[in-house]
Amino acid sequence: MREITKPSVVITIDNLIKEKQLLVAQYSVLIEDAYNYMENDNELSDIFEYEATQVMHRITQLDTKLSLSLV
Repeated sequence: MREITKPSVVITIDNLIKEKQLLVAQYSVLIEDAYNYMENDNELSDIFEYEATQVMHRITQLDTKLSLSLV
């Protein structure tokens, strides 16, 4: 029996590391923006904090993938 495979995106460790580096940089900017807006605009600060939390969640997911890839 012949297997039919669909084309898929190859995810390499290098790609995961690059994505993590970009996300860490994005996280830093969001946290800095949240801090800068804390005194002037609490709602905007909260939005930046929420976005930073979402980015941190993605970073954690990438860390899990990386740790599983290296095993």
